[in-house]
Amino acid sequence: MDGPVDTLVIWNSHAGRVQEADEVRRQLEAEPGTRLITPEHSRDAEAKVRTACQQGVRRVIAAGGDGTINSVINGMADAADDVVFGVLPLGTANDYCASLDVPDDLDAALDLIRHGTACRLDVAELHTASRSTRFANIATGGNSHRVTESITSEQKQTWGAMCYLISGLSVLADLRSFETSVTWDDGSTSILPVWNLIVANGQTSAGRIRIAPNAKLNDGLLDVVVIEEGSVMDIAALTGRYLFDEYIQSGKVLYRQAKSIEVRSQPVIKFSIDGDLVDEEPIRFRVVPGALQTIVGPEAVCDV
Repeated sequence: MDGPVDTLVIWNSHAGRVQEADEVRRQLEAEPGTRLITPEHSRDAEAKVRTACQQGVRRVIAAGGDGTINSVINGMADAADDVVFGVLPLGTANDYCASLDVPDDLDAALDLIRHGTACRLDVAELHTASRSTRFANIATGGNSHRVTESITSEQKQTWGAMCYLISGLSVLADLRSFETSVTWDDGSTSILPVWNLIVANGQTSAGRIRIAPNAKLNDGLLDVVVIEEGSVMDIAALTGRYLFDEYIQSGKVLYRQAKSIEVRSQPVIKFSIDGDLVDEEPIRFRVVPGALQTIVGPEAVCDV
């Protein structure tokens, strides 16, 4: 479209629910002051968002899944404080949307974008010697990333969010242990053999499973979940409690909140942020409080 752009929409044409969204796309393209673009890849999306923010756009909408969201928030890293961020849930699981209380129904989600309240929310940052990146929801490391790796696009299309649970069964009999050191922001260090290490800003992952049930999006803290090495019986117990938030009470689970942590392990833990793998260390995580003005629903996991 010609003329000034007030709203930029980053549209992921490969998202899991994009075929349901023709009418919503038509409405967005017809709105005055709105430009909808379909980037070729995540770096392209990030660059286009950064340019739009430099040119004075007032609102940026991520129309896709959690990967699209991460591309957009990285592009908005240097945006003015009053630029508003919103999400249209076109992904398979849309885990971050669960924490934002963005409706799954696309018409209702578009209505929220138009009329919802914006709150200033945290984002998380990951740092290594060679890279830095922001993420909105959750970074998973250890055996949990193997579940993500094993899921194909066909499985996502066929099974939706259930594919995360189905694929998870295949790795239960072959869990790897990682000798891990976690240094906390208070200077203390936890050294222990772990199966999984999860760093969360939002609450849910792997298809709306509440991985970090105590997380809030504007508390200035990361929620860190460390699942220690155990036995086959421990696997069964954790799996049975996983869907009901009770697993964090297990003696095999260390659940702490922190502003920042540093992780070292042997072998190196690979962290997955929506399919983007990070496998170098030390790896540092920190929270960036109040980084983005974000449109949320009335039951979002934040203090309004």
